[in-house]
Amino acid sequence: MFQSLLSKVVSGVISLSMMLLSSYEGNNAAFSELVSLIFQKNIVFKTQLVEAFENDFESVFKSGKQIDIFFDVHIRIQGREPFTETFKHSVLFDPLKQYYSVYIQETDEESKTDNIVDLRNLISKVEYSYSGRRSAEMIVSITSYLPKIQLDDSGKNYDLMMLWNFKKPKIKKTVLIKENEF
Repeated sequence: MFQSLLSKVVSGVISLSMMLLSSYEGNNAAFSELVSLIFQKNIVFKTQLVEAFENDFESVFKSGKQIDIFFDVHIRIQGREPFTETFKHSVLFDPLKQYYSVYIQETDEESKTDNIVDLRNLISKVEYSYSGRRSAEMIVSITSYLPKIQLDDSGKNYDLMMLWNFKKPKIKKTVLIKENEF
């Protein structure tokens, strides 16, 4: 009963703040530099979302709904159909225990934290390991986006991209690999 009441209160606050755009301030989400490393037989691509989860996100994360952050990875190798994969980072807040459960799909890691700063760090880091076909030159791009979710019982969906000013952060890099590395 308490969880249901808390969920309704939090959903109401979120709904109200999302409707009152005069007090709303979006985030300018972007990626940090994309780094590539050769590790065993894989290429690991690392980057991080910056300025992505400030402002209204703490309220959204505390809604009691699972919040997913999606990532698309595209790897183009000369003249071949590009490799594409989508993965997500998921956050679920437990209002009774006051902690966030986090799942990072690309590394298959689960963790818990009660700190919003730690949560932002966990869900912002991208560490994607690619083991497919390689070439001396590969073009890699990573894009992130947020889904539409239903925050309350009204049946109304809220587009979380509003919190990123409806702009998908994207980074693109040409990766050069030495002959002995592929």
